[in-house]
Amino acid sequence: MLGRVAVLSFLLAIGCTPKGSFQGKLVHAITGQPVAGKVLALKSDPPAPDLTCQNFNTRTDASGLFTVDALCGDATYKIEATDKEILLDGPEKVQGSEVVGAPVEIKVWPAPPTGVYILSAEGGLTKQAASWKVEGKNILNSEEKAFFPTELPSQAIRVGPDQYLVLAGDRTIESLHIQPLIDSGPRTFGTSQERDKDEAWSYIGVKFSSDTEFERVEVTPRADRVLEIKKNGTQLRYIEGTALPAGKYTIMPKGGKRAYILEFIGG
Repeated sequence: MLGRVAVLSFLLAIGCTPKGSFQGKLVHAITGQPVAGKVLALKSDPPAPDLTCQNFNTRTDASGLFTVDALCGDATYKIEATDKEILLDGPEKVQGSEVVGAPVEIKVWPAPPTGVYILSAEGGLTKQAASWKVEGKNILNSEEKAFFPTELPSQAIRVGPDQYLVLAGDRTIESLHIQPLIDSGPRTFGTSQERDKDEAWSYIGVKFSSDTEFERVEVTPRADRVLEIKKNGTQLRYIEGTALPAGKYTIMPKGGKRAYILEFIGG
């Protein structure tokens, strides 16, 4: 009897009564598939006075499930992923005294470093590195310019209906703009005194009806097919493959000298 009283007194003295548990399930935010093999850390916030109550680590199984037992009842825990290239979208904190029987679903967003990516239907990310030089010429008898890639790739970056164009990082999102790449027949540029004849080509956001008649064309992805994620200082934009009509586009900074060339397949 005295031994049991002594143990209870010791637990109360250290201020950490292990009695809580938490069960969760990681699922890919886009595909809905379970995310296996991710190490998660439950860290007391604020830090518990007892070191044994401060941190608990776990790993998701093949079904994306994880369980943490013996959480300290008087502590509050923050769930973090050790993989810094994912964001967790779920409960911000867990009370150590709670006993969660059914797994709590936590969505996992791929959060790669700054850049441009394609997210496949299976959830894999591919970084896009190829960009193309952009130049401009004065439209005939006009002070306005038409801009164009100096080369057209044989294979543009394809964005299928079940894929996403992913822009990672606030600077990437703020600086890059999508514009249509519009085919044209042969065009003459310059002035009436000095002319420059070009073969059939594709122009960025300019639709020609003649050498001197044109219109600027802008596009905006469908808002209901664009996902914006901002969390823990990370900003992401997911643009669904059906967010734009089928066709070719460029993505580049305003006034930029290079552009990514994309082809949305549509759906």
